[in-house]
Amino acid sequence: MVLKTAIFFVISIAAFAVMFTTMAPLTGFLSYHDVPRIVKDNNEETNWFALTESLLWDIFLVLLFIVQHSMMATPTWRGLIYNLGLVVVERSFYIAATAWALQYIMQSWLVIPDYPLWIIDTSQSTPWWWFFTLIHVMAWIIIYGATFTMDLPELLGLKQCLYRDTAWEFALICTICLTARFTNKGIQ
Repeated sequence: MVLKTAIFFVISIAAFAVMFTTMAPLTGFLSYHDVPRIVKDNNEETNWFALTESLLWDIFLVLLFIVQHSMMATPTWRGLIYNLGLVVVERSFYIAATAWALQYIMQSWLVIPDYPLWIIDTSQSTPWWWFFTLIHVMAWIIIYGATFTMDLPELLGLKQCLYRDTAWEFALICTICLTARFTNKGIQ
């Protein structure tokens, strides 16, 4: 029993570490606005094959993330985890798989500099560069700050592991009672 708890705790800590090490690169991946751009000469022919190939690859990466994220939230997946006796680390698996999917997307993403969706050149204008940098910093502070208002250890799967032997059964019973109380007839 102690060995199983220790293994679950190591899995939860590893998932937390993987997610933690994914968030900083993800912030840079989503926010970096000084991407070197190649300005296309009007006389150059459009390489539609390269454009289509890059777009399809990036769409595939996004779909891969959506499928991974959705499949791990299905009752089938949860039933499999339950049958294997891994309910305590289900959230940790979900977090780690999401982090690995995001890392794969960041490493495999194909930038299409010839055809940007929008161009705001901040390299020549220091005030614009500072404006966009401050907007990004403020937005990420709000996003990361909001996570501290949530129960982060539970969100990342650490609490489930820590409470496995002590309060897990009690929390499960409370959840079942509350669910039964709020279903069909509303609050009684």
